[in-house]
Amino acid sequence: MMKNLFLLSLIYTFGTGTLCGQSQTIIDSLKHALNVTVDGDVRTKIQIINDLSQEMIAADLEQAMNYANQSRELLVNFYDLGLAVENEVTLGIIQKDLGKYSLALDHYETGLELIDKLIRDYPDSVKVARYRLRKKLGLDGQQNLAEFLIGFDKQAA
Repeated sequence: MMKNLFLLSLIYTFGTGTLCGQSQTIIDSLKHALNVTVDGDVRTKIQIINDLSQEMIAADLEQAMNYANQSRELLVNFYDLGLAVENEVTLGIIQKDLGKYSLALDHYETGLELIDKLIRDYPDSVKVARYRLRKKLGLDGQQNLAEFLIGFDKQAA
């Protein structure tokens, strides 16, 4: 029995370390990609910064927020609704993890408004935007997005 517990603890310890190491490798890779990105390629730069902010959520919420805000600043002068939705959802997740539920809900609502604009402007892209939102929120394809957000609003109150 003791031997099994020891083996399980080793597997858990090394398994967790491997996942953390993989995440750090991804973060390092994204930072390198950001450094070598050509200044004129704003879309790629925003995407990398969005990815960095998402990866940093588990490691350092403050850094995740810094990256998300950098992306938001770049989005002011670069019109890409898909990236803007992704950024708003990421900011919502960060605020939720910080316990700032009202701010998180504001970001989710802004993301939904941007999705609504996508529907009007680019009807085919809505499926992609909703998929991205579900993925970021950790929802499966069967769970109703609107019901989830309404439930989230009730939690915040």
